[in-house]
Amino acid sequence: VALSWDVPITLGGTNITHYLITVTPLPNTGSCPDTECRLEPSMTTTTITNLDYDTEYTFVIQAVNCADNGTQASLNVFINAEAPGRPQNLELCAILLDNGNELNLKTTWQCPEIDESIVPMISSYEIAVAGSPS
Repeated sequence: VALSWDVPITLGGTNITHYLITVTPLPNTGSCPDTECRLEPSMTTTTITNLDYDTEYTFVIQAVNCADNGTQASLNVFINAEAPGRPQNLELCAILLDNGNELNLKTTWQCPEIDESIVPMISSYEIAVAGSPS
């Protein structure tokens, strides 16, 4: 998730020392592995990575100066995911081995086209064989 914000209009009479970003629930390591991320006062954007699909996150941003923490700004985001489409151009090739008793199957396919903003990367494929050889 890419976050951006504006510098607060009022600074409480002193400069910002840093920004605090809090993410709940915590991401799986990545860009903000701790309870809070501290960002330099010159930064007004950040990207939080390694978020899980089908999970709602709350992002809280606040400016901090030597007096205290500023007013919080929060945003709730649901990371939605869709299942990938079917593999394309599936080919199956039966190979009878030299001993004449063993049959190997070779399969090839192309990955479906996916929009990675809504479909997670494909981590594996499952191949099922129905029926029994005669």
